[in-house]
Amino acid sequence: MNPLIHKLSNYINLPQADSTVLEDLSRKPEHIAAHTDLIRESAAPDSVYLILTGWACRYKVLPDGKRQIMNYLIPGDLSDQRIFVLTRMDHSIATLTAASVVTISAQTMIDLTDGHPRIAQALWWNTLVDEAITREWVVNVGQRKAMERVAHLICEMFVRARAVGLSDGLSFDFPITQTELADTVGLTLVHTNRMLQNLRAEGLIAWTRHRLTILDFDRLADLSMFNMNYLHLEHEGRKSTR
Repeated sequence: MNPLIHKLSNYINLPQADSTVLEDLSRKPEHIAAHTDLIRESAAPDSVYLILTGWACRYKVLPDGKRQIMNYLIPGDLSDQRIFVLTRMDHSIATLTAASVVTISAQTMIDLTDGHPRIAQALWWNTLVDEAITREWVVNVGQRKAMERVAHLICEMFVRARAVGLSDGLSFDFPITQTELADTVGLTLVHTNRMLQNLRAEGLIAWTRHRLTILDFDRLADLSMFNMNYLHLEHEGRKSTR
């Protein structure tokens, strides 16, 4: 299934006509090389980016060169459905891997939401989930211990990948470097490597060639105090469970 349709279908039931519209929207992706900026901080946004394959991220770079990754964008994710209302970007968006990306014009997004209320509802739900993820990442960096931070991020990305059909059992693609992981969880590269080794030694994960397997999800979730409620996958009112 188209990853955007798959993702939005976690929230609401989309009529076939709406699914067809979204499928048409995704027909002409552009192949983007890894580590390429889709848009940079201070640039004027005039489009929305849809990730169909590969991973991207939001990030900021401080004047001293330090980088903070603030979210990952995986297949089915949009860069922001109304980002074009801003006069300039306050952060950058870049691919982490080679990716297929659809550039959606501002007018297309306006027409899409004005003409298809169920799609608009799903996209608003999606925006609220993005905001919830941002809040959770602030808590992760600000309050969790080092190993908890890494474990929590792994739990989240597994659930997000599973929600768009990109997991196989408890295995999923996790195609980032340890440096990128360190820039995400706010640790040094050495400390991040040590936390990964600890998670391996505890029999909680296996990570080989960008493929990560969670060996005991319940223990990993308990360790990191992970509760998936903030991802709001309850689908039109049904309560979610971990």
